[in-house]
Amino acid sequence: MRRIAALIASACAVAACGDVDPPVCHEGMPLSSSLRADPAFGAFKYHVHHQARPLRPVPYDIWADEKFEYNAALEYALVPRKDPKGPGDECANALALRFSYPGRDIDRQRLKVFSQAVAPAAGLDGASLESALRQVIASGDKYRPRDLGGKARIRAGKLFHATRGEFFLVTLTWPRPDGAPDTTE
Repeated sequence: MRRIAALIASACAVAACGDVDPPVCHEGMPLSSSLRADPAFGAFKYHVHHQARPLRPVPYDIWADEKFEYNAALEYALVPRKDPKGPGDECANALALRFSYPGRDIDRQRLKVFSQAVAPAAGLDGASLESALRQVIASGDKYRPRDLGGKARIRAGKLFHATRGEFFLVTLTWPRPDGAPDTTE
């Protein structure tokens, strides 16, 4: 029995089970736990950490409302720290919110909470960011860069997924701390 418990514990450590926050690269970026503490994100119970792999070389952590076929998710993309001590010494330099298009009332509430939380680190006003993102949703425009100013690059718009259908995605990406070109998009 102890061996099984030890195996489960080590598997969880490798797979990042539980509610472990990836460290953030830039001051002011909200931790996932602070976003998920808001009732709007209460359904985000499923957490998975993905290591870098050939078809998606950027490791990331994702929290979603369902285990496989989710309707909404919060994602943190990871990059090496400025002075990494070894493999896996990473921090989040990008975060994204996605939900089924055009969104439900709960998704609009998540967008509001998300906008308010990321705006300070992005050098933007939360209400203005939310308004701009709502305009993108209303327009039905595709996912692409948005010139909203600030310290982070913003991409937002509608995408299509083969099994999930249409969804809205907003991604904020800050400069990498190691100075390397960004590969998160």
